[in-house]
Amino acid sequence: LYERNVKAHIDVLSNLIKKEGINFKDIKLAYQSRLGPVKWLEPNLSFVLPLCVSKKALIYPLSFCIDNSETICELDIEYRKIANKSGFKYYRVCKCPNDSDKFVNFIVNKVQNL
Repeated sequence: LYERNVKAHIDVLSNLIKKEGINFKDIKLAYQSRLGPVKWLEPNLSFVLPLCVSKKALIYPLSFCIDNSETICELDIEYRKIANKSGFKYYRVCKCPNDSDKFVNFIVNKVQNL
């Protein structure tokens, strides 16, 4: 269910981006590291990054709504090291919505309309 929802979210975001006239060369789905002994979803970001031909990446942690150790430490520090070793010209991690007024109002609106 998680994987299906993530893929559906990618489709929604990709369509919205195109509708706004923003054209990325490519949009790829990759997963962060797993925790524990269970096999995790693939492809892993550590394998996808070095294969990025443009050497530019905008990372959006769509499964998180608040910044945490996974989004900050792994994406912004550990995977940045991989990007640097791979000769990236641009590597940026989008911040999660956190407690932005827009995000809070969206949640409140959804709850009130249940």
